[in-house]
Amino acid sequence: MLPYLAAYMGHAGIDSTLYYVHASPDFMDGYADLVADAERVVPETEEP
Repeated sequence: MLPYLAAYMGHAGIDSTLYYVHASPDFMDGYADLVADAERVVPETEEP
């Protein structure tokens, strides 16, 4: 998902995008479910 977000934000790679990602314990609890749902819709990509 991060490569898509990076491209949407106009970043060259995910390193710049990671600045905006903040992982709190509450977020991490639901993140695995969120990623599983997203991977069914959006295929995994490799970083350019």
